[in-house]
Order: sequence, then structure tokens, then C-alpha cells
Amino acid sequence: MSAFFKTNLLVLLLCLGLVASEIDDFKMMTENYPPYNMKVDGQLQGISIDLWAKMLPMIGSKKGIKDIELLPWARAYDIVQKEKNTALFAMFRTPAREKMFKWVGPIDSSVIGLIARKDKNIVINSLQEVKKYKIGTVKDDVAELLLIEKGVDKKELDSLSGTNSILKSIRKLNYGRIDLFAYINNIKEWSIEGVNPNDYEVVYVLQRQELHFALHKQSSDLLIKKLQMALDELKTSGIYDEILKKYK
Repeated sequence: MSAFFKTNLLVLLLCLGLVASEIDDFKMMTENYPPYNMKVDGQLQGISIDLWAKMLPMIGSKKGIKDIELLPWARAYDIVQKEKNTALFAMFRTPAREKMFKWVGPIDSSVIGLIARKDKNIVINSLQEVKKYKIGTVKDDVAELLLIEKGVDKKELDSLSGTNSILKSIRKLNYGRIDLFAYINNIKEWSIEGVNPNDYEVVYVLQRQELHFALHKQSSDLLIKKLQMALDELKTSGIYDEILKKYK
């Protein structure tokens, strides 16, 4: 082995050690957002959870699923903006958020829109028509931000926060307290106890966006690069497709 090769190998190993050390100091956060992250029978699982758990050992980390915290979205979203060494997933990567975080992904892409009960027979053909309905949102969620960007008055939105904000919004939809729920359009994949996905339909599409892992903006570029390489390797090896098939 040449001296040049040995030197470069040593540098690579040192870099991997630094990356592992950095990520092991991170506060890793997620929310209840099936099928990407959710708690089932007391265990965290989902597309982003499984991918992250595979990526960590690939960069030399000793952490795993047990170290991921399930928090209400608004709280976790505030933390990852303000505190160094934090990561939150899965998050939609939008133009407005681009410079707020550093990104690893994409995890997947999905359509964001407005969901209604089928028996209400709501038909919406334009954004202007949206404004005459009472809309429920999750505080600081991408769907809420998109509605505000499109001119819907934030004060008119029924915005909820907390771990059970999605279930609470669906219950409000069922009781007629809101007409629409702004959310990711994965109705068929809902795994919420007591909720039948066949009772709901998407009545208006807001936008298609990609989901990513979001890290605090001062995270090192080396860490981002190694995490991205790990995710890319999972995609190349076929493991990524296996994880998607497990939840879709």
C-alpha cells in the first residue's frame, strides 16, 4: 500500500469518525405523519424512520430508532430552527424553507391538498372557491404554509398543534366543525385508529413536493454529504424500494 493511499485512507477514516461523533450529539426528532413516521404499538416506524435507522450505522453512528423523539410538529419545527445539532423528518422541502435548513433526500414525493368527507359532495375548481370553506390545518405544517402563501387568511384557518392534531382535525371533519382538512394526500395509507380512509377524498390539489430529512442550517457540510451518500446507497442497493413497498 502506497504512502499516498495510506494517507488518504487515514483522512477518510478520521472524517467518518468526526461525522459519527457529530450525529451522535444530535437531537433527532419526528412527528406522527403516516406512512413516513408514526408510532404503532409503542414502536416508531415508517418510511423515513426505517431509512434513517439504516443510514446511521452507514456513517459510523451508534444511535438508532430508540434515540428518535416523537414530538408535536410545531414544537419540533421550532427546535430545529433554533437549536444546533438537531434534525427533523420527514419535512417537505419548499422554496420558502430552502435556506432555513440543510437537506438530505429526497425520501419521497407526495401531493398536498384539501381532504373532505365523500358524503359532503364538495367540488372545488379554483383556489378562490377554497376560501368559502372552513379549513383545518396542523400548525406550521407545509399545507398550512401553502394556503397562507396562496392568500388564505391565517386567522381563518382552524390550526391545531400537538401530537394528536391530525386525529383531532379528522374528528372535526367528521363532526362538521371544519369542511376541509389540508394535509398530505395519502388517504389510502392512513393508519389512524377508528378512521376509515374510504370515507374521505381529495377535492383540491395544492402542490406536489418532495420530503427530506431536515437538519439545522449550521450542520457540517461533511455530515450532510455522508448522510446523502448513505441514502443514495440505499436507493442503489434496492433497500429503499423494499422499505417503500413495506408501507405503500
